[in-house]
Amino acid sequence: MGYWTSLKEGLSAALTPSEESIDVLVKGLRDASMPTGEPPFSGYGGQGFWNDSNAQRLENLLRLFTGSRIDYEREVGDLSLSSLVMAAANWLGTTLPEAPIEVARGKGKKLASVDDHPLAQLWANPNPYYSGELMLMGFAVSWLISGNVYILKVRDMAGQVVELYYLPHFMVEPQWPISGIPFISHYAYAVDGREYHIPVEDIIHFRKGMDPNNPRKGLAPTAPVLRELFSDHEAANFAAQLLKNFGIPGVIIAPGSDKVTIKKDDREEIKQEYQAKFTGDGRGSAMVLSGQIDVKTLSFDPEKLMMIEQRKVAESRWSAVTGIPAAVLGFMVGMEQTKVGATMRELRELAYESFLIPTQRILAGTLTKQLLPEMDVRPNLKVRFDNSEVRVLQDDRDKLFARINKAWISDEITLDECRTALGYEADQSGRGDKYYSEVKQMLAIALAKQTQPANDPSQDPAVNDPAGNGGQQN
Repeated sequence: MGYWTSLKEGLSAALTPSEESIDVLVKGLRDASMPTGEPPFSGYGGQGFWNDSNAQRLENLLRLFTGSRIDYEREVGDLSLSSLVMAAANWLGTTLPEAPIEVARGKGKKLASVDDHPLAQLWANPNPYYSGELMLMGFAVSWLISGNVYILKVRDMAGQVVELYYLPHFMVEPQWPISGIPFISHYAYAVDGREYHIPVEDIIHFRKGMDPNNPRKGLAPTAPVLRELFSDHEAANFAAQLLKNFGIPGVIIAPGSDKVTIKKDDREEIKQEYQAKFTGDGRGSAMVLSGQIDVKTLSFDPEKLMMIEQRKVAESRWSAVTGIPAAVLGFMVGMEQTKVGATMRELRELAYESFLIPTQRILAGTLTKQLLPEMDVRPNLKVRFDNSEVRVLQDDRDKLFARINKAWISDEITLDECRTALGYEADQSGRGDKYYSEVKQMLAIALAKQTQPANDPSQDPAVNDPAGNGGQQN
């Protein structure tokens, strides 16, 4: 039953007016509730920091893992302790600062960098306590674990943004009213048991896509691979336990013959002594027993458990979800790829194209929308990353230079088109709309004028036109 139908029936039961008056009342309430400037958004989970959206998320995760009621999110625990997740976060956090942020002005592809823009300076030095590079390390962790990164704006007395601070993703939640309007009313920030409400305009919210279960948030890349992350944890724990137990999975200590029995107290004493002698720091020690004892190792083949293969599956799935080649992250499954023709340079280029550059676009677009208007009101401004000095992309840039140079020399593009394609500002000498052949001719004429001898008698007017009448005959 729909909301408005339920409301109508409730009003009918409570007020018992005429049917016509109820219709008018319900229509008025419906019209009053519809937004005029925004589309209607779901209000599910609104009003409150810990709301039903968390339960809904868990329910969706359990539905995703058909046939299992295990809460893999709880079993995995803190994802910042996952070697798979942190390998990607470390790579992103150390690689993202290679390309500095800059502000450019212009339309289309004709963009010119704005030198020493305040936004770029603030991003490079966000606050007195840490640098922009360190802030990006925090960005990388939240980006890969949560798909949401929150940066707090701090303002001066005049309302200008003067500092930026990274807020951990698990401490911030977007909030909205039950009506669903506005889309986000504020952000709830939980610290030491207290909840603070932060205005929307004071948070820069980077989203990795959009979560269909809650479009106000980004989609966590870890959610689809929680099973793989869990299996990798368990495989690591199992291997560590084997090593701790001297490589022996477990033993059965039994009497050496049917005529011998071991009393309960003796059984516990033998067990403790065996563990002390053959596990942990005591591995490799000798043990002497007074009676006839038979020690049998539980039979199993570690290779048949396919522990290595299972860990490779987890690595490949996580690599596929993030878009970062496994070899770039140092995963075992990735090292095998480098043996079949793919070089590390090619894989790093692929990592940039499939993961880092798309991340840069989202980051730059969010800054253009949520921070740049507060620091510069001029039109046609945008934030972008300058990848011109990124070493791994230099081969592509060399090829670009060669291709543009060939088009320039062939009179296929103008000087300004050539400079714009290479990321340079437009020509300021008045030759921007000229082709190569025209510029070459202009330069040749200018050069001829500069190299012409000042005392050349053939250029002396007195010699060429001694009568002073412009060379005309009387």
